[in-house]
Amino acid sequence: MALLTPIVNWFHIPCDIVHAGTNAQMGAYLQAPLLEASTGISRYFWVGILTYFGNVLKLPLLGLLFHIFAKGLRGTGTVLDSLKIGVFSASPVLLFGWIPYFGLISGLWVGYLYVVGFCKPHNTSLGATILLVNLLIGIQVASAFLFGWLGSSEPW
Repeated sequence: MALLTPIVNWFHIPCDIVHAGTNAQMGAYLQAPLLEASTGISRYFWVGILTYFGNVLKLPLLGLLFHIFAKGLRGTGTVLDSLKIGVFSASPVLLFGWIPYFGLISGLWVGYLYVVGFCKPHNTSLGATILLVNLLIGIQVASAFLFGWLGSSEPW
C-alpha cells in the first residue's frame, strides 16, 4: 500500500475519506506537502514513507487497545489474540487500500472481522461485542470525517 498510494496520488486521486483505505494514508496525504516544502523531497515519496510507518505503528497500538476492550468485556484471550484481531481485520485494507473507494467499501467486512475476532478468541458475548464494534466504527468514522476530510480538498 505504501508503494502504490503515491502512484494513485500522482493520478490526482486524493487520500480523503472516500478514497483512502486507512487513516495513515489520509494523514500522509495531508502532511506530505509540508514535508516537501521543508525538505525539497517529493511529496509522493513522503506519502509512501508516512503511510508505511503510520500503519506499522498502528498495528501494535491497535492490538493493545483491543486487548483493553476485550478485558473490559470480560474476555479470556491473550494480547496476541487481540493483536491478531487488528492484523487480520486490517489485512484486506492494507493489501488493497490503495485502490480508490476500497477502504470505504471494505468497512463492513472489517466490522464483521472485529466481531468474530472478539467473540471467538476472547469468548465475549455477541451483543456486547456488536455494541463495542459499532462504537469503535463510529469513532473511526467520526475521526476520519474530522481529520481526513478537512483540508483534503486542497489541490496538489
